[in-house]
Amino acid sequence: MKNTLMRNMLRSAVFLLLLALMLSLLSVVFRPKNNNHDAGMYYIMAHGFLAERERSIDVLILGDSESYSSYSPLEMWDAGGFTSYVSAIGGETLDVSYSYLLEATAHQQPRLVIIEGLTAVRTFSLNHAIYEQSALCFPIMITHDNWKSLTPKRILAPIVYTHREANKGFKPSTETQAYDGSDYMTPTDEVLSLSLLNRIYLMRILHYCDSRNIPVLLVATPSPVNWNYAKHSILQQFAEQNGVPFLDLNLSLDELGLDHQTDWQDGGDHLNLYGATKLSRYMAAYLAEQYDLPDHRKDSDYENWSNALNKYRETYPDLSPS
Repeated sequence: MKNTLMRNMLRSAVFLLLLALMLSLLSVVFRPKNNNHDAGMYYIMAHGFLAERERSIDVLILGDSESYSSYSPLEMWDAGGFTSYVSAIGGETLDVSYSYLLEATAHQQPRLVIIEGLTAVRTFSLNHAIYEQSALCFPIMITHDNWKSLTPKRILAPIVYTHREANKGFKPSTETQAYDGSDYMTPTDEVLSLSLLNRIYLMRILHYCDSRNIPVLLVATPSPVNWNYAKHSILQQFAEQNGVPFLDLNLSLDELGLDHQTDWQDGGDHLNLYGATKLSRYMAAYLAEQYDLPDHRKDSDYENWSNALNKYRETYPDLSPS
């Protein structure tokens, strides 16, 4: 009986080892060789950092649609001279943020990582976390559809990332739909619970960044539809317990100069281009004051950022600062 059990355990171990080797090999074969759609890259906008010059991004912003609607890296560049990138997808959860953090820091060494508050409190399942962790080890779990366009030439091609996002992960919208609700940040004693998985992944992010000497800042961008004081309280509590700064911009609408009638694209869920411009210039001043961020505006190595800003101003001329 004992020998039979040992043989079964050995067979299982050999099978799992062979499976892992096969998935690792296939992950290399199916890996996108560029960060564009034709190469099979997924979430192209979120992966635009791959085409930026290595170690050239100062601030990495991880979050969801609130992030890619609220932060304009080119506005922050214009105001503060530091570089930033928004690596975000709609409904992003912390396990995905953690994956993007690992991907980004394989190419970049940011001086600051910003985590969106709504992402920090958004719940997700254990199955989702297991899948995301498995995809970190075996990317073929995400890129398996690339078989449709796989050729020997593509398999042997070198990895060259060429797709550079013009707006550095920002998704501007000129739509305007006013928020006509009441004050959504009225103080309350209610405190939500932060799930165990959320706490685990927040700590994973903090520990990883600490190991690389990268400070982390939690920021809740304005969203009357999705945010409230109870969410503020639980994130504030976590921040105090773990010594990480937390900036809740939902409490600073007047300082930001946001107008409920003109600065929302969908009735108080996401900022539009005009609201994002105000927030981005506010954040540029805040980050320049609180963190040791360089000003690259006179550095010829960053000329492409100045060129990108010029094109941005041509596209949205009415946003140029007076």
